[in-house]
Amino acid sequence: MGRKPPRGRQHLLLHLAAGLMLAWLTGCATGRPPAPPAASLTHAEALLAQGRHAAAAAELGRLARGTGGVPADEALFLKALIAGDPRNPKADPLAAAEYLDTLATTYPESHRQPEAIVLRSLLLQLALARQTAQLLSAERLEMRTRLETAHHQIQVLEQRLERLKQVDLGTAQRKRRSPP
Repeated sequence: MGRKPPRGRQHLLLHLAAGLMLAWLTGCATGRPPAPPAASLTHAEALLAQGRHAAAAAELGRLARGTGGVPADEALFLKALIAGDPRNPKADPLAAAEYLDTLATTYPESHRQPEAIVLRSLLLQLALARQTAQLLSAERLEMRTRLETAHHQIQVLEQRLERLKQVDLGTAQRKRRSPP
């Protein structure tokens, strides 16, 4: 009854704890510490400001795949800025509005909410204006085609009228020459 528990287990736990502490300390001491999220996002923001939309999107994708601790709401907001930027050749205001919708529903406490609400409204208005412009452009093209067709028909009718006048003049001259 007075037997002591074997010490092997205690030694194993002690060695395991020491190894974990050593690994943690050497892991922290070697290598560069990961960049803070703000610094990581700053690079993507700088690319966006330079008009390098594809590079900014690639940087955000790289940050999202990594473990840099990039705030997801910030990443969504930047994706919306990239997708909605009119300087972006692949700009899609509806996709940008979808990113902002996701931001609003997934991160309701985000500090980007007020900006996201205003930006979403503007992006939807832009999408509507673009759609209206496309419809008006198509209507203008149709009207131009109809106008050209009408001009062509007028020319054909004027030529016919001129021929009919010539025939009428010829008939009138013959009547004058012929005895009654």
